[in-house]
Amino acid sequence: MDGTRYLFGVSGLLYRRNVLMYDRQTESLWSQMAAKAVTGPMAGASLEILPAEHTSWEDWKTRHPDTQVLSFHTGYSRNYSRDPYRNLPLDRREAAAVFSAGQVKLYPLRELEKAEKDGQEVVEELAGNKLTIRYDRKLHRLSITSATGEDGEPVRQFIAFLADLRAFYPDAEIFQYKRNR
Repeated sequence: MDGTRYLFGVSGLLYRRNVLMYDRQTESLWSQMAAKAVTGPMAGASLEILPAEHTSWEDWKTRHPDTQVLSFHTGYSRNYSRDPYRNLPLDRREAAAVFSAGQVKLYPLRELEKAEKDGQEVVEELAGNKLTIRYDRKLHRLSITSATGEDGEPVRQFIAFLADLRAFYPDAEIFQYKRNR
């Protein structure tokens, strides 16, 4: 950010039901969901949401066989396969938060599955940006493309639990699939 490389760690704290990161340089706390610092010297600074792809490991590895993966052998005695929040009564329905020109819309994956089962792709407009959204439930692959594009940039989006996204974006519209007749 502004020519400085920041290294992040997990603080162990939650903010609006979501994990807070911290940067090792200033010890500011960062919300991954809001993509900005919420406390410390960096409070208010924003992170760029980078293009990401939601898919299964098998699908990714098939398309990108040279991919390297971080090891669970970190030198720390921690069981990384254990979900530390597994006993909390969390709504774990996933959704995509899609961003365009300062607007955000939430797309529950279950709603996108309904369209996929009907053989339909979802075509929507968000802030003047025409989006085509496809979800393959077998591969767990979400693909969002833009016909109008923001200077050829990929569509900014990420996947999280719907309830968590609602905590950060309470005014965002939630997509509901309507079967074409």
